[in-house]
Amino acid sequence: MQLDVDDLPPELWHHVLEYLPRPDQRTCRLVCRAFHGLATAMVFDRVVVTFGDWDIWDAFNGETMEGTVVTNPDAQAQREARTLAILDHFVADPWFAGMVKHLEVHAFEMDDGLKADTTSLMARLTAAVRTLRQLHSFVWHGQDPSLPLTLVEALSTSCPFLRILSVPMKSLPHLPLTTFRTLHTISITDAEYTRDTITHTLSTPHCTTELPYLHTLQLPYALPADIPLDRLPHLTHLELVSMHAYTGFGALLRSVPRLQSLALFSPVHEHDQAAIFGELAAVKAHLPHLAALALQGPTPRVSVISPPELAQLCEFVRGRAALRRLYLTFEIATADLGVWLGTVKTLPNMEIFDLRMQDQPLDRAFLSSLTRYLPPTLSAMKLTSGGHLVNKDAFDDFWAHFTALGFLYVRTWEATAVSVQDVVRGARKLELVGYNGLFHDVQYARPGADAHPASDSDSGADVDVEPLARPPWSARRTALRGVDDFRCEGWEWLMRHLTIVP
Repeated sequence: MQLDVDDLPPELWHHVLEYLPRPDQRTCRLVCRAFHGLATAMVFDRVVVTFGDWDIWDAFNGETMEGTVVTNPDAQAQREARTLAILDHFVADPWFAGMVKHLEVHAFEMDDGLKADTTSLMARLTAAVRTLRQLHSFVWHGQDPSLPLTLVEALSTSCPFLRILSVPMKSLPHLPLTTFRTLHTISITDAEYTRDTITHTLSTPHCTTELPYLHTLQLPYALPADIPLDRLPHLTHLELVSMHAYTGFGALLRSVPRLQSLALFSPVHEHDQAAIFGELAAVKAHLPHLAALALQGPTPRVSVISPPELAQLCEFVRGRAALRRLYLTFEIATADLGVWLGTVKTLPNMEIFDLRMQDQPLDRAFLSSLTRYLPPTLSAMKLTSGGHLVNKDAFDDFWAHFTALGFLYVRTWEATAVSVQDVVRGARKLELVGYNGLFHDVQYARPGADAHPASDSDSGADVDVEPLARPPWSARRTALRGVDDFRCEGWEWLMRHLTIVP
């Protein structure tokens, strides 16, 4: 039976097309006039504007570059031409500009000739932004060129529906953040730690304007007291980046009982570590709604949690029915794993879990033991250990229990002959796997059939379906990864601010 376009209302076709990959949505624009309108709105819902070449920029700025980087001026010129054509199209066609909800800028310019024209390029970008009346989110990666103040002012005056703003940390000092009174989220696109104090207008005493809609704050602060809580009446998600000291941390937590998510994405000095765990244990009753907790240990040397600190952490998280996400880069000593996992077992609604171990081997017995502590409904898990991963069948029992797991990241610091295909064998719902610095999308196929993404029709009873790890993501995609790449905000949260290298 052939289905005509008119057999279903546009709203249903829109829902159907939403499930297609972006290349297939582009193809749908060529099918018929009705599909052209529906698919065009999806294809141009998110636009990425590129200045320069990230791969060349990364080679020049990385520590592993050897010899001369080969550039392709023609390719760079083509990319620049496409970028300028998109910007000019925004200005010339209000209907086209009205489709854009998300704008992302990649600023990694290395060509001196193009740098000389930066002022002109930024002027055209600013003019284009003024036409994006439906813009919902704006994200800027990179510092070549840097984010101009005129563009930020255009965002604040011309984009009334802007809800998400994410910018490089180094650009914060000159940005008028408090002019964005309708923002829901302010965050940074990098988390480079610096001993220099990064000042910005969304801090005490510079912030004198209430931001009534802001619920997610991810910014650097020197001290907890620098956070203007009295100007943020609806703050529920707090991520502290690049903190210099934690004096007053407990007082801060007591003043935001509505907090649902707390993250310390900052290197923690060893003399602060004990105080942090002590403060957490003391404020347990003051954070009844906490659903997500992320604690990043000191870098570059990871710290092992001492038994007294672990006891305090266990006291803070034990029995929290609301806690659904747990991310911890402090290492758990092998001798203390039973204590920590026993506490995790008291969290009945855990969905996303991270476990970093000192030297526990990732063998079949240990991976099987995790099934006693974690629910089979877990959505994502990250396992990191200095121990060995030797056996190719280590994950067999693991997958028999974690049948709903959609994302798994495994990092071993010892050489191993276990392949990514060995890791995913037996999975039934896995969509994405990360293994020793490389991300792979996962598809499924019966022997001799074409692979397809995971779906509800794939089940443990269908033993003929085999998961297949696709080729790894590019280095660029890994470095600039976002929620769209993971297809789930929680999975991106689990890998946030981590430097991922093979």
